[in-house]
Amino acid sequence: MPINTINTILSGVKSATDIGQLLVEAHSSYDKAQLKIEIEKLVDTLHDVKKQTRALEDELYEKDREIKRLNEKLEQKSKAKVTIIGQFAYTNNPEGIPVGQAYCASCYENDEALKSFAIVNTIAACSKCKCTVHFMEAKRIMTPELFESIKAEHSHIIKQL
Repeated sequence: MPINTINTILSGVKSATDIGQLLVEAHSSYDKAQLKIEIEKLVDTLHDVKKQTRALEDELYEKDREIKRLNEKLEQKSKAKVTIIGQFAYTNNPEGIPVGQAYCASCYENDEALKSFAIVNTIAACSKCKCTVHFMEAKRIMTPELFESIKAEHSHIIKQL
């Protein structure tokens, strides 16, 4: 849409320029009536250009607002709330309950990086800092029910960030 609007604006400016050039080159043979008609055409063309420019400004303003909204949404996602349970970090759902796969708590605490574990035999190693944990713990998918169970029995190992 903005490209069409820009083309319309440029076409209007060209028409206004052509009319202006015609008026500049006009000889004295132009009578007042013809001169008035040409000036009215010029004013109408410039009015259309002004309307199109305003429409373009409005559209660009809306696009800027949408970009800002999406950037804010992206920033919120990148700053996901996290709960640390022992050696593991879990992202929180909208209700603030940790869910999903386990990430390395050490990496998250050091640089807020959510790094997963690579499993080799019975050991799981962080893909970044290489800390190791038992593979069964690293494979555990956190659910709200499991979190409530852990919270009831081991609340001292839970740190919500």
